[in-house]
Amino acid sequence: MTQTARRHDLDWLRVIAILLLHVYHTGMAFVTWSWHIKSDVLLPEIEMPMHMLSLFRMPLLFLISGVATTFVLRRRGAWGYLGERSRRLLLPLAFGMLVIVPPQVYFERLTQGISFASLTDFYATVLRLESYPQGNFSWHHLWFVAYLFVFCLLLTPVFAWMRGESGKKRWQALQAGLSRPWVLASLGIPLVASQVILRPISHNDHALVGDWVNLIYFGLLFFYGFLIGTAEDIWSTLARLRHRLLGAALLLTWPAWGMGLPWMPWRLIFLYCFGWIVLLAVLGYAYRHLNRPNRVIRYANQGIYPFYILHQTAIVWLAFYLLPLPLSVWTRFFLLMAASFLASWLAYEFLIRRSNLLRPFFGMKPKTNSAPSPDISGSAPIGRQTGSIRRLGQRPSFGRSSNARSARPPSTASVNSESLRTSRIWWKSWVGPSS
Repeated sequence: MTQTARRHDLDWLRVIAILLLHVYHTGMAFVTWSWHIKSDVLLPEIEMPMHMLSLFRMPLLFLISGVATTFVLRRRGAWGYLGERSRRLLLPLAFGMLVIVPPQVYFERLTQGISFASLTDFYATVLRLESYPQGNFSWHHLWFVAYLFVFCLLLTPVFAWMRGESGKKRWQALQAGLSRPWVLASLGIPLVASQVILRPISHNDHALVGDWVNLIYFGLLFFYGFLIGTAEDIWSTLARLRHRLLGAALLLTWPAWGMGLPWMPWRLIFLYCFGWIVLLAVLGYAYRHLNRPNRVIRYANQGIYPFYILHQTAIVWLAFYLLPLPLSVWTRFFLLMAASFLASWLAYEFLIRRSNLLRPFFGMKPKTNSAPSPDISGSAPIGRQTGSIRRLGQRPSFGRSSNARSARPPSTASVNSESLRTSRIWWKSWVGPSS
C-alpha cells in the first residue's frame, strides 16, 4: 500500500465509533448514572453493555486521530498541520459552545425546575461564560474536540522531531520491534497504570483542568495512533493476529465483570487490559475487511463530524418531549434513538452540507464549483489514476511521429472521437462502476 493511499478502514471505524456514541448517549437517559435529562423509568440492564462500550468507543476515536495525524503531516508539514487542526477543531468547538450546546443546558435546567422568561434571557446567562454546572457555559460532549486540539498542540513538536533527520533514524531503529505482538500488548501497561494511579486523585470530569486521568490516558492513545500510523508493518501483524486478540479479549471479560473482584486495583486492571486488546483486534479486523472504498463510506465520512457535533443536542432536545409520553420504556428508547438520528442527519443533509456559510462551523471545507478531479476518492495517487486512464484506452491518434503530428493536424472526426472516449473514462473514474 502506498503512503498516499486513503485508509478506508479508518474512515469506517470513525463512522462506526460515532454511531456507537449516539447509541451510548441515547442510553444515558435510561441508566442510573447522572446525565442531563433522565427517563422516569430506567433500564439498568443496559448498563453493563454500555460500560463495555465506553472502554473502546472514545479510545478508538483518539487512536484513529493519531493515525490520521501521520497522513496530514506528510502532506502539510508541522505548521500546515496546526493550521488545519485549528480550522477543523477550534472553530467548530467555539461555535458548538455558543450555539449547539446551550439548548442541552436549557432543557436540563427546565427539568430541574429553573425557568427563564425567554430564550434570550437564557442566552444572556450563557454569555456570562460561567462554567457548567454552576453556570450555563459548557462544551459538554465536545470535550473530545477540546482535548484533541490540546494533544495536537502539545505533541506536534514531538512528531516534527520524529520526522526530522535525527528523530527519523532513531525511530526507524525501533519500528521493527513495534510490530512484535508482545511489544504491542505491552503498550497497554502505561494505559492501565494511568487509570490505577490517577483515577483516585483526578477529577475525571472532562473539564481539562485537573482531569489528569483522561489527559494522560487519551493523550497516550493519540500518541500510540501516531506510532502505529508510521509503522506500516504493524497493520499486517494486527490483521494476522486479529482472531487471537479477539479470543484474549473474550477471556478477559470474566475477570473484568464476572469474578466480583474489588474495583481498585484488580478489576480496573482487567477492564483496561480488555479495552486495549479490543482496540488492537478492531484495528486488525478493519484493516483486513474494511479497507476498500464505496459510495456509502465516502458520503458517511463527510457527514460524520457534523453528525457528532449535533447528535447529543438532538437527543436532549427530543428527550424533553418524548420521555413523558405514555409509552413503554423500550419504545421510548428506540424512538428517541431513531428520532435524534433522523434529526441530526436531516440537519446535516439539508442545512449544513449545502451551505458554504455553515460548513466551516462544522469542520467542513467550503464546496467549490470547479471541475472535480478523477482522484476525488483519495484512494490512489494521481500517477496511478493517470496510468489507469491509459489502460482504459486513451491513445494518441495523431499520426506516427512528432513531425507528422506537427505537420498534419488531426481531423475533426478523430478529435471528437478522442474527446468522447476521454469523457467516458473521466466519468467512470468519477462515479465508479454502475453496479
